[in-house]
Amino acid sequence: MANTAKRYDPDFKEMVCKRLTSSGEDHLSVTEAAKEFDVTPSTLYNWLHRMHYNPMPVSMAPEAPLPRGISTIRDALYVSMHCERLGFDSTDAGLFCRQNGYYLEDIKKFSQWAQPFEDEKLLKQFPTMAATVNNTMANYEKLQSDLKESQSAIAKKDKVIAELTTELVLRKKLEAILS
Repeated sequence: MANTAKRYDPDFKEMVCKRLTSSGEDHLSVTEAAKEFDVTPSTLYNWLHRMHYNPMPVSMAPEAPLPRGISTIRDALYVSMHCERLGFDSTDAGLFCRQNGYYLEDIKKFSQWAQPFEDEKLLKQFPTMAATVNNTMANYEKLQSDLKESQSAIAKKDKVIAELTTELVLRKKLEAILS
């Protein structure tokens, strides 16, 4: 009996794998790629595995335990990373969550769920998540810069308020003495 298995060019396999793992407009899901290139999903997973992309089928990925008050993984990642930087057990993280209507315990659960995806290879399985992490880091750095500026402005205003309060007290004493 003749071997009827299709043979594919290595460059073709690499191109398909790149499309499967890209985060750009050319990204394809395994199902879409299977239809577009007339290749079975199991063959695509084999290619990805052999080329060390190591994808996890979406059907096998655990569902994200989104924290109450958060509707997207992107937002949950942002909040989780922010709380992690503050320190999950810090008062700052608790204050941040209370001010934004989040539950710190929910954020911790989501962070534990997201922990395995911190490995760069695993993040490539979820290109939109990888892009989200990169954007989140950039947003975090900008927020840190904005926070420092705001704290500096508040410190200056506090100083002005203290000086005005002192001046007011001195005026009241002067009025009392002159009356």
